[in-house]
Amino acid sequence: MNQDRQDSISETLQVESHKGSDSLPWQFSIVRTPEKIVIEEARGPKDRFDPVVKDFTIERRELHSPPLTFEHAVSRHVWQEDEDQPAVRSQRSQGHIIEVLYETSDGWHLDRPEPMTDGPLPETNGEVVPTRHTGISVEATFLRSEDGTDLKFTEEREYHITEDVFSEYETVYVLSYNEVNEESTDNLEWTVEDAIAFELVPDVSIN
Repeated sequence: MNQDRQDSISETLQVESHKGSDSLPWQFSIVRTPEKIVIEEARGPKDRFDPVVKDFTIERRELHSPPLTFEHAVSRHVWQEDEDQPAVRSQRSQGHIIEVLYETSDGWHLDRPEPMTDGPLPETNGEVVPTRHTGISVEATFLRSEDGTDLKFTEEREYHITEDVFSEYETVYVLSYNEVNEESTDNLEWTVEDAIAFELVPDVSIN
């Protein structure tokens, strides 16, 4: 598509919630064109931080039987660098992230669907369980290790999505990307690569 034509039909999405909260991140915006979704957000206000740009190429995926599956795997390390400031922690997370951007009658929402479990951890013990989103279920594992003030977490999820997702949502994108995010004394890093927005559509072969 001609770049001028693409820019002329870009749309800023009105986001009503972010990961279950109506409070949005710093400098947060989502713009959609026919070929891309671009998300900008920052660690803080404009006078201190430039926003990170997540540039997703849109690809269509038909929902059918069996469900579509998407793999999510993230590791996180949290540590204390100054024993005189125990409340100040450094952190680094990296991995492949899956999130869902969807439209309802009241606007757009961005979420990372959590498993509905009885325990305190997002762990499903080998079972596929529902999330709060109709048509989206997940099998999840969560590993945690602790050595003094040094904490490590590993989260793995396999999301299963069926056509039932359209019973509540008008439009659904599965956002898939690799991310490295570090806030430490020696390093401030936030990079995003291989970003794809899978636009989910009903299986046209089903009458």
